[in-house]
Amino acid sequence: MLSGELRATAGRVRLRGADVTHFPPDRLSRMGVGRSYQTANVFPELTCEECMWLAAQSRAHTSMIFFSPAARIAGAERALQACGLMARRSTRAGELSYGEQRQLEIGMVLATEPSLLLLDEPLAGLGHDEASRIVALLREVARDRTLVLVEHDMDAVFSIADTVTVLVGGRVLERGSPEQIRASPAVREAYLGTEQP
Repeated sequence: MLSGELRATAGRVRLRGADVTHFPPDRLSRMGVGRSYQTANVFPELTCEECMWLAAQSRAHTSMIFFSPAARIAGAERALQACGLMARRSTRAGELSYGEQRQLEIGMVLATEPSLLLLDEPLAGLGHDEASRIVALLREVARDRTLVLVEHDMDAVFSIADTVTVLVGGRVLERGSPEQIRASPAVREAYLGTEQP
């Protein structure tokens, strides 16, 4: 609902004070909302650079972007650098490891110049090394953007988040700093186990 993919049946979604409850995904994207799904969603036949160009061109101020590639190249370069795939720029997305595809997808979202990123389980299916790279990338991304992260790896969440909201059965159980959440008896009982960290 926050990204416009599903329609709300009740309540309101507000972005910087504006009611965006019924806005479609493309309009929300132009307003600065970026979205990444649980499984990598890239263009396997395109190179990393071409995937970035495609994402970056969505921010061009002209429909003639393919005749004026400077803007898309600049946006693609920044995104490739940010997601750590500059050395893989000419590699087809389908030839990347799954972890690199996740990096590429996050880079594509960054190429759209979002101020708010919605990320659904970005560490799902990743090995330790790949997950560590994604966590480092998300820490960097979170420095100058708002990140809404749905993730079950609590160590990763605690290392990235400023504020953690714990849901149980679709309802808020507790909200606070990582330290407050880690120390909460209710959260420990629901998710972390009952032993003290």
